[in-house]
Amino acid sequence: MSSPVAQVKPQLIANLESILDATGDDEPEAAVFFADVLNHLRNANDEPELLGVFVLLSTAAFQGFTLKPRALRLVDQLLATAEQVAATFATPSDEMH
Repeated sequence: MSSPVAQVKPQLIANLESILDATGDDEPEAAVFFADVLNHLRNANDEPELLGVFVLLSTAAFQGFTLKPRALRLVDQLLATAEQVAATFATPSDEMH
């Protein structure tokens, strides 16, 4: 059985790759930021490391990026997913359904 982190990483990685595709050459600063987040995510092996990725990701709003609507929508979706995963990790296992 794989770890909870290993179970959620593929979806998060796919989401970040979609964001990178959406930002591309038009928004190079955003692309660099999200590529860094993706690198940290790929190297995350446990819950504290994954939560560190989420903290880094949460700073996206303060980077001053001007994102196109598609990229903004993808970032919002990723942040919502990260929030849901973080909440799941924070819930004691005897309370999980």
